[in-house]
Amino acid sequence: MKNHHIAFWCLVFLALVPLVRGQTRNPNDAHFWSQVVTEKSLIEIGKTMSEAPQQWPHIDSVNVAPSWQMDLMRNLHRAIGKSFDPAAETRANTEAYLQIASTLSKAGGYSNLLLADSIYRLVIYRAAQGLTISGGDVEKARSLIEKLLVPSVDIKGTLLLFLKDDALLNEQVEKIKDIAPSENIYSVSQRLLSKNEPHDFAALSFSDLLENPSGLSLTLRMAQTEVLVKIGLKSLSKFIQNGGMRSELDPSDITRFTERMGGTQHDYRYLPLGIRRLSVGHPLMVINIAEDQNAQAAFLQSAIK
Repeated sequence: MKNHHIAFWCLVFLALVPLVRGQTRNPNDAHFWSQVVTEKSLIEIGKTMSEAPQQWPHIDSVNVAPSWQMDLMRNLHRAIGKSFDPAAETRANTEAYLQIASTLSKAGGYSNLLLADSIYRLVIYRAAQGLTISGGDVEKARSLIEKLLVPSVDIKGTLLLFLKDDALLNEQVEKIKDIAPSENIYSVSQRLLSKNEPHDFAALSFSDLLENPSGLSLTLRMAQTEVLVKIGLKSLSKFIQNGGMRSELDPSDITRFTERMGGTQHDYRYLPLGIRRLSVGHPLMVINIAEDQNAQAAFLQSAIK
């Protein structure tokens, strides 16, 4: 009888182990997702992410995540880079980008958020083209802007997400907890690291940040992407809707720009980057991405390199 009791409790223990561990993965998940990202088209990848019973995994940085997850990241990024055509993008491809980016954002983790940010940048580029290039589709661009549901950056909350990914941040955890809601990422950067992080939105590529994780740099990058959508694209769309023309976006004379925006400049605030009102520079930033070859190349390289 005693032996029967021992055998019974052994079986109960073995049955509960996966539940207690929580992080235990189905051994087929790695094989399943590896096949999806290496063998399917971009559109099929997006569809599978939305319909497959297996959820896309939470993926932290290379400092934490298992190798099979990092292989997924690299292979998925490679598939996206191969599918992207700056000169001609199909609606189906763009919808797939949005589906994939949304799935990655919801799954969470440093690497997922980094790749989602890169994908959102490709869609931002497409929307910028629609608003600025002669013959562009303004209504299609506005539809894309509404679908660009980029993650909202809260400096303190976002940095705390990346503590396990970045030893430098982990050493400064008490300073991070003291970050005030009114602070911007630049002042936080100076206080945490005693140096300025790169301020150029295109300075660091996907591969740079994937292989050399920096929670502060990714937070900055995500904030700049959010600004491009919520301030850059949306203000340019409104400016055009109100009859604005390219020649009226003149930093030396903002009279016509102010009239076109109808006194709404203070509606475009973004404290994580210290932006308290809209300036002519914000829609011009979007125009440069679409029309200036150097800015365009740098922006796209930040996503696909």
